[in-house]
Order: sequence, then structure tokens, then C-alpha cells
Amino acid sequence: TANITAPSVHIFASLPNIVISWTTNATDVVLNQTASLTPPVTWSPVTNSITVNGTSNTVTIDASTGGDHYFELIAAP
Repeated sequence: TANITAPSVHIFASLPNIVISWTTNATDVVLNQTASLTPPVTWSPVTNSITVNGTSNTVTIDASTGGDHYFELIAAP
């Protein structure tokens, strides 16, 4: 889910990794994750390091443990 205005958000899954990239300032957004969309949904911040190159940001998530992965990229508070 993207609640920000950004030129692009890309999600690429190639096990064992999920790569998410977007174009906006890294400090303007928060990337959260959850394992289930069953209410009540509990979102947690992605703690992986975000690689910043100008306004292009990339984060790689290890998905080798399996299970579902859901993400939201929202405006920073």
C-alpha cells in the first residue's frame, strides 16, 4: 500500500529476497511490514538498511523463512 505521492514504487521478489525500491526522499516515508492482513493488522517498521542514491531508495528483505510478507510505504509522521 502506498499512501504517498511518488513517481514509482517497485517490488521484486526473487527468493530468498524481496527487493522494494521507490523514488522519493528516504526521510519522507516509513516502510512497514506485517505477516498477516487479518484484522487487527499490526504493522512493524522494516529494520533493514535502506540504500539511498539521491532520491532512489532500495531495501532488500530476506524472505528465506517463508510465510507471507505485506508492506506499506507511508508518509513519515
